Amino acid sequence: MPMPFSTLAETLEALEPISGRTQMISMLAEMLRQAEPDDIAELLYLSQGRLLPDFIQKEFGMNERLIYRSVTQAYGATYDDVLARSKQLGDAGLVAQEYAAKWEADNPMAPANIEPITLQDVYSQLMKITETIGSGSQEGKVTQLAVLFRRLSPLEAKHVARIVVGRLRVGVGDPTLLDALSLAKAGDKSLRVALQRAYNLSSDLGLVAHTLYTMGPEGLDDIHVKVGNPVRMALAERADSADEIVARLGECAIEPKYDGFRIQVHKDGEKVSMFSRGLEDMSGMFPDLVEAIHRQISSAQVILEGEALAYDPSTGAIQPFQVTSQRRRVHNIAEMSETLPISLMAFDLLFIDGRDLTRSPYIERREELYKAIAPREGLGGLHPSPALITEDPEQIVLFYEDSLVEGYEGIVAKRLSGVYDAGKRGYNWIKMKRSYNMQMSDTVDCVIVGYSYGKGRRASWGIGTMLVSVYDKANDTFPTVTKVASGLSEEAFQELGRRLLADKIDHKDPRVVSVLTPDFWVVPRYVLELQADELTRSQMHPAGKTADGAGYALRFPRIVKERPERGPEDATSVDEIIELYNMQGKGDTRGKRKIVQDVSEDE
Repeated sequence: MPMPFSTLAETLEALEPISGRTQMISMLAEMLRQAEPDDIAELLYLSQGRLLPDFIQKEFGMNERLIYRSVTQAYGATYDDVLARSKQLGDAGLVAQEYAAKWEADNPMAPANIEPITLQDVYSQLMKITETIGSGSQEGKVTQLAVLFRRLSPLEAKHVARIVVGRLRVGVGDPTLLDALSLAKAGDKSLRVALQRAYNLSSDLGLVAHTLYTMGPEGLDDIHVKVGNPVRMALAERADSADEIVARLGECAIEPKYDGFRIQVHKDGEKVSMFSRGLEDMSGMFPDLVEAIHRQISSAQVILEGEALAYDPSTGAIQPFQVTSQRRRVHNIAEMSETLPISLMAFDLLFIDGRDLTRSPYIERREELYKAIAPREGLGGLHPSPALITEDPEQIVLFYEDSLVEGYEGIVAKRLSGVYDAGKRGYNWIKMKRSYNMQMSDTVDCVIVGYSYGKGRRASWGIGTMLVSVYDKANDTFPTVTKVASGLSEEAFQELGRRLLADKIDHKDPRVVSVLTPDFWVVPRYVLELQADELTRSQMHPAGKTADGAGYALRFPRIVKERPERGPEDATSVDEIIELYNMQGKGDTRGKRKIVQDVSEDE
């Protein structure tokens, strides 16, 4: 029996006030148990406010004002009244719900009262809106959404409006849905490892769920690397010395650690796609690289990874990340390709002409990488990343120092026999950066989970201090690690404040763990790179909390930059925080302050 859309709408409504992750998983599992195989993929996508996997760009192209025009058209209201009410409610979903309720009360024979709309009907209508393009498309989208609104109950209209505007206000993350899928089909978390593996290779929750529902758990083994579906990227652990690298890996490959955009390239015949670590399709941003890939790679199908670095065409000097980041734009792309060209330093090959290499040893993948890329003189295009194979700590130190001289962040050591661990952080790869030799001058990626009003001048900005978290992978939670209020320009703070206002929720997100309570909670979405003086033990922040009740906290943090290419689960992990804390003081600590054992609420 087709699933009614009301099942999803009622579940989203029930989830909105929930602040506990276990309860959220249970409620999602109950909904998933009701789904038929033909509905499950669409159900998962819509549960996260999208129509397709993250890596497939499908935009509604409707802002809140267009949605209000749809509300006006659907329910016979005036646009000025709807707009005025929106300023009072501050949520397109609540606006749509309110006007739908008034219209339904005046129209007992409203379609929603006679024949409930199915999940597939809503999905197909929303997909048609995304596919309405060209002249007159804006009016067409408004009319189509209005027609859909007339078929929805007030509660359904609320959540459809939120889906279209991209603000579902329910933080259902991928790990939470994977847990819910396992609970729905197995009654426990026993399927979690198999589901995670399939997801890491495909990056498509809908595909994983549909496979599970149609073929059973054994069918998950049939999900393999596929050109066009980004593989979730492998990550490196940390080390603070060459001796530690050799102790862990023995003879290994040493490569520079670049500071650019990590990109996964997919070539399928004439089609080239490029994905960021956060699964964003960046193909349109780098037409110069697309041209180089066609010119330098003859194989029909390839998946490779590398770091995109901008360089000065007049001097050949590699540009810092702040300059490279200017290539993340949608306007004047051709001009930027000329003034700020890009090289891709390729360091891994995952797939080539039907062969999945992710389970092959690094040394074999490396040999295949060299063969796959035709050489090119000078900068620009593709170049295999240089690598030194050694077990001599002195050679590693020399390579490390040379990398710093070249303007790179440090080095990455790779186990020669290591496989490509999709979506995992492990000791097959170990990174060592300049900052590990100093007390807490490495950066940490944190996700914003709440914020407070500013004081004084900041009051006009709409944002003061932000409460931020790291990621606890074992529990799929975001325990707080600090508050931060400096590092961005006034304009950048105001712009971020506008985005956070749109993400404001009335309660702590179920995955957030916090002792402190900000003025406003937000759905975890935006990632900031922070610099801090040191890591301390703290009773005020639960990241890495131990039996004595103390967690870890960043002291005197400031924002380095926003990391738009990273999702909340890409934030620094609790394990990394503990590792960084343990590394403090191993290098030259002369002139450093004593580590503080606790921090106040206003650290």
